[in-house]
Amino acid sequence: MHAAIDELGRIPNRTARTLGTGPVGVVGIAVTGLRRPCLTGLVEARATEAEASADLVVP
Repeated sequence: MHAAIDELGRIPNRTARTLGTGPVGVVGIAVTGLRRPCLTGLVEARATEAEASADLVVP
């Protein structure tokens, strides 16, 4: 198995590794449009929180 891992060039994923051990700390927000001011405020607030405490924020 280790030879196959080396051959395929697998890169360990820290988030995937923790999926079976407890909370991951991942939040996802998917919206089709931010035309409503309440949604814009919600998404901006969550993004600000995530940027303060997360390793990665994808806009």
